[in-house]
Amino acid sequence: MNESKAKRHTIYLLSLIFTLSLAFLLFDDQRFFAYENRYLQQLPSFSLDDLFAGQYTKKFEKYVTDQFPFRKNWLQVKGMGEFILGKAENNGVYFGNDLRLFERLTIDTTQWNENIDHLLEFNNWLTVTLPQTEFSISLIPTSSLIYPQALPVFTNDVTQQQTAISDAYIQLAPIETIDVIPSLQAHAQYDKSIFFTTDHHWTQLGAFYGYEQIVNTLGFSSLAHEFWTWQDVSYDFYGSYFSKASIPFYGPDTITAAFSPSQLTYINLNNYAIEPLYSENYLSLHDQYGYFLNGTPSFARITNDSIDSDQTLLLIKDSYSHVIAPLLAEHYASITLIDLRFFNQSLRDYIMSEQFDDILFLVGSTTFNTNMQLGKLMR
Repeated sequence: MNESKAKRHTIYLLSLIFTLSLAFLLFDDQRFFAYENRYLQQLPSFSLDDLFAGQYTKKFEKYVTDQFPFRKNWLQVKGMGEFILGKAENNGVYFGNDLRLFERLTIDTTQWNENIDHLLEFNNWLTVTLPQTEFSISLIPTSSLIYPQALPVFTNDVTQQQTAISDAYIQLAPIETIDVIPSLQAHAQYDKSIFFTTDHHWTQLGAFYGYEQIVNTLGFSSLAHEFWTWQDVSYDFYGSYFSKASIPFYGPDTITAAFSPSQLTYINLNNYAIEPLYSENYLSLHDQYGYFLNGTPSFARITNDSIDSDQTLLLIKDSYSHVIAPLLAEHYASITLIDLRFFNQSLRDYIMSEQFDDILFLVGSTTFNTNMQLGKLMR
């Protein structure tokens, strides 16, 4: 009886191996996986040098993992398994209360402090070279700092991130720092839509609360919420946390956009093409957050022909800026947006040629926790 069972198990195992091997042969490799919003490892080229260095084996293992047949289904099975077993997270994402997902963020103190040093060095250059230009910094937190009551009880993410941001502002004291956290936390007492529940970004409403504090600090009077027409543009947004956690009953989120009565023009400065400020094409894709600023612009500009001003702003940004830039545009003749991770010109030369009135460095804390190539500030 035991021998019969062993034979059946062997047959099942061999059948599974055969089926998966056949699937690898029948299915074409995917280059981009929309569900996770990332590029997948391709079949690596073989070389003896890579083999002996151990690089070929690592790349091949990554290739098999990334190109595994029915990857999306396997991710969802794994996510459900972790949840059913009572685990608090899957793939670096916490299962929060109120059907809210959170990122597990561990501060890389070495990288964090290195980024602070780059900003201080840039400020020193700016103070000497263009003393009339105002330089400000704002670090946008993750949703765990805004909705800590929904986190699993054992986590220390809130304390660690709050301490890191507060310490950064102390070290950056020569620079104008704009802490939007208290305002976001105050509004979160009665508003659950400041951050998406399945994505790492703040919503445009959350950005509006940050906008109020930022523009008031920069010397403007913030516009009322009613200045814009707020409209729901999607009811089925599943963001980055959802893809990582792979729990099907979380979400979806609603995307709400603020439409301005002003005449705003959005220009891609890589090819000088006029593009939509809000792109409806992205609402049919998995990455619906790309609706704001038409994807992931590395070098772009918003002009406002309705404003009686010639003031200009340079916004050094990551994707957190995509929802706040259209709001800030109500106070400047033009806003130039640069993502240093993908910008290959000399930033100092560009700043010298443009002579911006204000420079605002605004990124999320998760981005600031990585090597976002701030060395380019001094290139």
